[in-house]
Amino acid sequence: MKRSRNMLLFTLFVISLVLFFVAINVFFVSIIGYHFNSQTDLKAYSANVNTVNQTLQAKRGLILDRNGEIIAQDNETYTIYAIVDSSRPSYKNKPAYVVDIDSTAETLSVYLDAPKDYIKERLLSASYQTEFGIYGKSLSLVQKEEIESLDLPGIGFLKTLSRYYPLNHFASYLIGFVNQENNKTVGMMGVEASYNTYLAGKDGNKVAVVDRYGYSLPGYPEEVNNPQDGYNVVLTIDRALQEQLESSFLMTKDLFKAYEVWGTVMEVKTGKILAVGQYPSFDPNKKDITEYQSYLTQKIYEPGSTLKAFTYAAAIDSGNYNGNDTFNSNTFIVGLDKNGDAIRLSSSSNSIGSIRNANSRSWGNITYDIGFAYSSNVGIASLLTKYLDDEIFMEYLVRFGFKNKVNIENMSETIGSINYTWPLDKLTVGYGQGISINMAQLLQAYTAIFNEGKMIKPYLVEKVINSKTNEVIKSYETEEIGQAIKPETAKQVQDLMNLVVNYETGTGRFYKVEEVEILAKTGTAQLIVNNEYSKDQYIYSVVIGLPADNPEIMIYYAFNAPVNNSAHVETTPIKQLIRTVALVNNYRNEKITDGNLVTINEINDFQLKNYTNHSIEYALKDLENKSYKINVLGNGRTVINQYPKADIRVLSNQPIYLLTNMSNIQMIDIIGMNKKDVLSFFELIGAKYNLVGEGVVVSSSLNVGEIINLNEVIEVQFE
Repeated sequence: MKRSRNMLLFTLFVISLVLFFVAINVFFVSIIGYHFNSQTDLKAYSANVNTVNQTLQAKRGLILDRNGEIIAQDNETYTIYAIVDSSRPSYKNKPAYVVDIDSTAETLSVYLDAPKDYIKERLLSASYQTEFGIYGKSLSLVQKEEIESLDLPGIGFLKTLSRYYPLNHFASYLIGFVNQENNKTVGMMGVEASYNTYLAGKDGNKVAVVDRYGYSLPGYPEEVNNPQDGYNVVLTIDRALQEQLESSFLMTKDLFKAYEVWGTVMEVKTGKILAVGQYPSFDPNKKDITEYQSYLTQKIYEPGSTLKAFTYAAAIDSGNYNGNDTFNSNTFIVGLDKNGDAIRLSSSSNSIGSIRNANSRSWGNITYDIGFAYSSNVGIASLLTKYLDDEIFMEYLVRFGFKNKVNIENMSETIGSINYTWPLDKLTVGYGQGISINMAQLLQAYTAIFNEGKMIKPYLVEKVINSKTNEVIKSYETEEIGQAIKPETAKQVQDLMNLVVNYETGTGRFYKVEEVEILAKTGTAQLIVNNEYSKDQYIYSVVIGLPADNPEIMIYYAFNAPVNNSAHVETTPIKQLIRTVALVNNYRNEKITDGNLVTINEINDFQLKNYTNHSIEYALKDLENKSYKINVLGNGRTVINQYPKADIRVLSNQPIYLLTNMSNIQMIDIIGMNKKDVLSFFELIGAKYNLVGEGVVVSSSLNVGEIINLNEVIEVQFE
């Protein structure tokens, strides 16, 4: 009992002592102007003191792909500053200004990688405070801590948040970029703009007492309301598919001297867009942008023959089609009957125009099914004049959504028009001329063809989540727009698209790949320049569904280029994309060999580790059963560099390079590789090279196993 009483008395004594020292400290701060704990004279600070409300900036939310790969993020960086005014009061008996300008300039020049004379001139020319231009901005936390450890008097740091896009040009028109407006980060286009409310978060504030120069006074209390960071936005985009799509764009640009390229990869049963983009693109880190129009929802153009699928669908669905019926594929001379409707004339007298096939080709009398495989314009004109009423055709165009906006997640959208006034116009609309649409409209319409007649709305954002709690704030799901056509109609159009690929002279035969069976419809459209059809530029496009027996993925790919009759023949860029889609989604052909079922290309994906500074044995053991295209470069025992870099998802058939040293590097087997993987190999080892052509590697000046001389040029041919 006595012991408990003594303990209580001792506790009260300690509390009283603490309160006494707090009171003494408050007395010194408020009456005498001296902060006892920090041993700081506050009288020098207290002249012209102010209470200020400082904004604490919220961290903007991440933008992620469907696998969690970061596409946009806020980086905490630092700007270094120096106080040079010797009248600035000391703190804890330490000078709060730059005492030795020459020594400070020499030290900072090393850590900021800046000329000493430049640093010294900034320090000498300042009256109170200075910064160091581009050398002193965007410093990392490591750089800041390194400089702080030097304990240089008068040196301080300001924390800043900057938006960073680690994948540079990746899906830039979808992602958009941000600007600073009134000290706030604001999305200016793309997802950054349309989801700005979710991404931005809510700024906090700090109420503090500062001196006349704006620096917090020690010893004075601060009131802090912490910021609420923004929510993360998870897209439906798949990084591997997006990168291949954009790689194909560059191949098309080089192969056809294309002015513009655009395209999309999409799940037809869910509406999820897995990749979307356009060339030319821009780097949102640099904002080197000249074109602000998104080709997904804002570019309006005539689609050409890809629209023929809907003309045939309308004829089939309305019960007015027999694929075995024949028509004359020679030039269709258009006239008018007594009711003013378009008819076919046998001669050009009294004609109002004529319709020809591409390159004025003719195949004599052919069936309508084969006419679709050949993409015959004359077949469309014959179908519309003999079997399909104008009003019924327009009704189907409306059903397929060509008069309405798609309205993808608040994205700005422009829709075109259908020129359907004159009889000749009504025929040309059937093969995609005289009707203008955006890419999103075409994607949505084709989902009905691939999805038993049900039209599915495309979407780009999967969910918005609270990064701290993982709570889903908003999620998006598949949205069915309506039943555009009957299931049996959709299947019949798919059969026609199968003919496009597999008929011996079908227009899509050059898009076939070994990895997966596909459906296709090709398109060629004259480009309107200065309100008239150009004779020099065309839009070449293709719609592909895979796998053919039950389409789950749609690829739409288009480019504007000078006239080129090989546009649907030299298809390597698009076939590379088809292969990647097949691999990512694990679609594969199967064949019977000697009575056994053999699977072709069983592909998986995995997260690549960082093997740098690990033994080659460790790396090979870890990659066992994950990848079957591992290339060890050099004869060292430790990995000194690698491709791809760590922490990204790679496919099991994707080349992996493990560099061990720069001695005795042997030539690897690059036959069949794409340009991106070949370039990565040569640049990793520092080899000289000359790459000729486009597509995949067909020959190399070095044989497999030969030692690479880094001073000699390696010649590589692509086709």
